[in-house]
Amino acid sequence: MTWGGYGGPPGPPSGDPFGPSPSGPDPFSGDPRYQPPYASPPPGPAKTNTFATLSVVFAVLFAPVGALLGHLGLSQIRRTGQRGRDRAIIGITLSYTVITVVVVALVIWVVQPGGGEAAPPVASPSSSTGTSTQKPTSSPTPTSSTAATGTAVPPTTDAITAVVGDPTCGTMEEIDRELDAAARDFPIAAMYSSAEWSPEQRDAVNRTATATRAAADRIIPYLGQTPNRLVRQLYEQYIAYNRAFAASVPNYVPSVSGYFYAGRMIAFAVIGICRVVKNGKPDVYAAQIAPVDIGQPPPAPPADPANAPLMLTAPLPNCPQWRPALPTSLSSELRSDRAKGDDYAEVILGLGRESGNALVYDFAGYAAYYLRVAAVVTDDDVQTGYVNTADTLWEFITNACRAVAS
Repeated sequence: MTWGGYGGPPGPPSGDPFGPSPSGPDPFSGDPRYQPPYASPPPGPAKTNTFATLSVVFAVLFAPVGALLGHLGLSQIRRTGQRGRDRAIIGITLSYTVITVVVVALVIWVVQPGGGEAAPPVASPSSSTGTSTQKPTSSPTPTSSTAATGTAVPPTTDAITAVVGDPTCGTMEEIDRELDAAARDFPIAAMYSSAEWSPEQRDAVNRTATATRAAADRIIPYLGQTPNRLVRQLYEQYIAYNRAFAASVPNYVPSVSGYFYAGRMIAFAVIGICRVVKNGKPDVYAAQIAPVDIGQPPPAPPADPANAPLMLTAPLPNCPQWRPALPTSLSSELRSDRAKGDDYAEVILGLGRESGNALVYDFAGYAAYYLRVAAVVTDDDVQTGYVNTADTLWEFITNACRAVAS
């Protein structure tokens, strides 16, 4: 197997075969997680206002955008006399109704008492990696090594376990909050190439590029402070993907948004890891799961982590399989059937193994481990932290594929 795809940033990609999941809207528009770019209306007059029509569509797909588009449509209709006022009002009404229902449901979910059960801690943090190094007294959960030979193989020293502590936790949340504010107007322009942008859209994308480059620079000092391989690798790729997005803006095409959203998913993954450290009882739940040994050594550390190469510079052989394999809502599926955590762990491990890319396989192994832990967690709130961490790692790889689509 060739472990490729670990080179410098690619030239601007073309085409866009990696659209939203066919199983439903992408999960990160409300988490917030992956947010598909939303189209703004083409220039020129129209008999029926485009914003008004889109507001009805997005009222169902992503209600906040539906409300925004409805208000923009009403404003434009008042200025131009176009038709579509009724559509805009319907879109606004539907959007606010959906938002209200979602908020009420979240409030009810948050105030419900949890049913967590404690299990005796069996492991302690490793002094060298900051991860759990529990050694199971019984046969370990099957990994790629056991599946291939039918015999349990002791995990290597680099076997994947949970992050149980990190001194850099909190840093990414602050950086991403500032980037989110600067990139607020980016999704509207993201579906158009640079030649099609209005002046306002060009300004919005340039502001986003400046903010992503600054966010990459801000994370560099923390590379040497984390003792965890997973967090360090995510920081390195956060720097690489943010810089790749900023560098691609002058010749922007829609698939370039994959660089931007890959960076956002990395940030969400780090934030999820730190929330698990704080609230997810990794010393209790993670100790019940055998380490995941992907059967290959991890990627060698780059000479200069602050200039790490992109994880992908060309499409993986199985890039088209990553998004269709990801369910619309991992959290709800695992809440109704916890055994699905183990099932989806095997799915992403298989995708990682077939990718031919050592770093992709490594991230897939971490996602699989957190899914396996989620399968044994009995507290819904705690389980959500593990699932979201795995979910965002999966989305990161999916968006990395999108960025190099041709």
